[in-house]
Amino acid sequence: MRLVLAQDPPAPPQAPRRAAPARLPLATLGGLLLGLAIAAPADLLAPFFPVAAVLAVLAATLAWRLGWRSFPVGVALALAGVAALHLAVAPAGLLVRAFPDLAALHEALRPRPPAPALPEDVASLQARLLAGTPLPAPRTADGATLNALLAMAGDQRVEAARALARALDTASPRPDALLLHAPLMASGAPGVLEHLPRLPAALSPGARAFLDAKMIADPTERRAALVRLMAAHPGPLPALALAESLAAAALPLAPTQATGRQILALLAGIAAAPPPDFLDPAGAARFAEAVAGLGWVGDITARRAVVSLVAPPPGQRDAPLLLRVTPPETARAVEIRQGEAWVPLATSANDPVPTWRLPRPWRTEILSLRWIDRDGVPSPPFNAPLEPVAAVRASAQRAVMRSDPFALYQPGLVATGRLNSLGIPGHLRIGLSAIEWRTDQDRRTFRQALDLPDAQVLLAEPPRASIDFTVPRGATVLTLVAVLADGTRLPPVDKAIR
Repeated sequence: MRLVLAQDPPAPPQAPRRAAPARLPLATLGGLLLGLAIAAPADLLAPFFPVAAVLAVLAATLAWRLGWRSFPVGVALALAGVAALHLAVAPAGLLVRAFPDLAALHEALRPRPPAPALPEDVASLQARLLAGTPLPAPRTADGATLNALLAMAGDQRVEAARALARALDTASPRPDALLLHAPLMASGAPGVLEHLPRLPAALSPGARAFLDAKMIADPTERRAALVRLMAAHPGPLPALALAESLAAAALPLAPTQATGRQILALLAGIAAAPPPDFLDPAGAARFAEAVAGLGWVGDITARRAVVSLVAPPPGQRDAPLLLRVTPPETARAVEIRQGEAWVPLATSANDPVPTWRLPRPWRTEILSLRWIDRDGVPSPPFNAPLEPVAAVRASAQRAVMRSDPFALYQPGLVATGRLNSLGIPGHLRIGLSAIEWRTDQDRRTFRQALDLPDAQVLLAEPPRASIDFTVPRGATVLTLVAVLADGTRLPPVDKAIR
């Protein structure tokens, strides 16, 4: 027996379908839009790198690997189209060609090669400083110092602060940068503190201490800080700053001689040290001018005390010798050394000149004196020679000049050819060195010396002198001339002979 399975009837024949027209897939369309979005900025950068070659290679690779019915293929087609148009129509870029307004953006996006490094040696920087041309991108502290100086000169304080922060970021900044810091900080311009919030860590201790001292507002504290700085880190800049501070502290008066000696010592240290290495020649000139401007202090320290010795008027046996001292500046007192002690000289309302009274006996000696200035600082001791003989002679000479030594003398014949004697008191004799005479009958001049030894000059009662005159017969007039102790001759005095 044979089983027969049922089979489906054969399908009826169908009519042939018509082929659908080819359409661009949506994925490929999306890829085209993305490709254009990528190609636009790339085109804007042309021809500064090979845009066309890059896009063409990318498009060919994608098309070969993925076929045309895909999203990446759309990207590839867009890129390939832009590349082809770029090569054929607009090597400089399609967008720039189509939209000229994009030329500025095109130029701004241009990748330029790095500019050659500008020289920053001292000569080049000084030439730029003279021309007023800052560096666009300084690489060194000197270049930053140049920019800071030019910005400060142009009153661009924020720019100056930005450049100064870089100029100070070294162990040994230029003096220009150190001197620029204080006025810049003191200006209080907005934005300065943002760029100079603190001193750079690279600063040397001396430079840091100098800038810190210059920032102290109180003059006394700033001066004390500069004194400490000079003790630890001496240099021309802190020396000048301290000298100027000392001079300013004395205003409106002149500095005392003690302060003047301090200033001169600082100036001598500046002169002995190497000159500060300024970048700006004008800064070096200003520094030298400031140093020279303090030279007037030398005139103050060159003044000396005036010491005078005044002998009592002739004939006052018990009067003392007066030592009068006028200090060269305002002083609290003048002192004389007595043994190991300093004793002040007396003053009074009627006689403010400090005076030391020396009773007899007098002798030649060297006195040690000093004065106490207005700040209470004693001057260096100075020596004053005490020469009483010269003082006594000078006092007696003044007495002779005030009086006529021949006023009481009346010549008369006491014998043939001989006149009565002329007496000269001892206290006046000290002021005379000689007496000269002549007559109307004999014009020759005769001379009798009256000099006394120093020991007799200092006596309370020096010996008097007696002068005898011998005259020719018939003489009627005796002419007398007094010669003072210093050799000066007084006018002749004619006396009639009785």
